[in-house]
Amino acid sequence: MTATIEQGTASADRPSILFVHGAMHGAWAWNEHFLPWFAEHGWHAVALDLRGHGASPMDGSVLWASIQDYLDDLAEVVDAFSRPPVLVGHSLGGFVVQRHLEQHDAPAAVLVGSTPPSGAMRLTLRATRHDPLGALRTFTTLRLLPMFGSPQAAGYWFFAADTPADEIATWSGRLTDESFRAVVDTVVRPVRTQRVTTPLLVGGGSADRTATPDDVAFTARRYGVTPVIWDGLPHDLMLDPRWERAASSIEDWLRTTLS
Repeated sequence: MTATIEQGTASADRPSILFVHGAMHGAWAWNEHFLPWFAEHGWHAVALDLRGHGASPMDGSVLWASIQDYLDDLAEVVDAFSRPPVLVGHSLGGFVVQRHLEQHDAPAAVLVGSTPPSGAMRLTLRATRHDPLGALRTFTTLRLLPMFGSPQAAGYWFFAADTPADEIATWSGRLTDESFRAVVDTVVRPVRTQRVTTPLLVGGGSADRTATPDDVAFTARRYGVTPVIWDGLPHDLMLDPRWERAASSIEDWLRTTLS
């Protein structure tokens, strides 16, 4: 059973919004600011925990979860809504959303600092150049958390340079291991973008080192849309003090797109 967190009340006038977290994160990342903010603005906002993350259990090690497993989790939650929700995917969760949209319709979708449709190879190469020894350990142990989850590493990859150290320590302490297999899956089986017909907002932060502005622009080109870059925001923009820049931009786009 895939665990969820929800705020707000479902409405007949507009679809719910389903938020999908990225690698090593959980629904908690959306619940800090985004879920209450969207609920206050009249939306039914829900975030899920992919298996092996947060409150969603998994048989065996999360290291062997596949993208198909995550697609099954997403489909399970989507099917529980009375009508298809808007989908918002962050990082690896954005890749899962893209794959889902190959075969399913949604009223709209938002990719936030998303893994590109071609997969995680761009980040893999950057991470290897940045920390060759860490990359070697990752490829040897198949564990991503030691390379990205320490306060120092999380500060570099996920947060802005001016984020207080105590906040980084708090958030990095909530990160969990991620599936190495799922990351490989993104490269082995990229998104068939021509099958995605859902209206898309493709956005990211100008200070994002994980899904850089160039990555965001690459993803946007694949879908024929204009990228949106939120000034000063890092990869974990939903936890940044300036998070509302992205939230309000997304909400404005949704109101326009769904009207």
